[in-house]
Amino acid sequence: MDCCAKHTVILLLCLISTGVTTVYGFTARFSQLDILEKVSARPVVRSGIVTAFIIVLSMTVSLAGLTNIIKYGYGYCGYLAIAIIIVPFLTVGIYKNKKFDRDSAYREQVNKMNRT
Repeated sequence: MDCCAKHTVILLLCLISTGVTTVYGFTARFSQLDILEKVSARPVVRSGIVTAFIIVLSMTVSLAGLTNIIKYGYGYCGYLAIAIIIVPFLTVGIYKNKKFDRDSAYREQVNKMNRT
């Protein structure tokens, strides 16, 4: 067996191991939800439902294409970061800078915190 074939077999085994571990972890975590206890009292049935859902979800992501999901997802994460992180930091920062300039007690409190 040449080096490339060994590498391919190892990568395939890693993929299978990761898939099994992920499905098992999700099943162990989510089969205890209250919603599923209403569906069936038997733990085996609940685990089967969760496992089937995780496998279907994984297949859907696979069919949609992970590259497309990452491409569009990162773009939307950037827009969300502007709205959720950057704008609030800018507004809070401007407010605190103005308060620092006006209020000597606040300035003393901030300077005291910076010394310790």
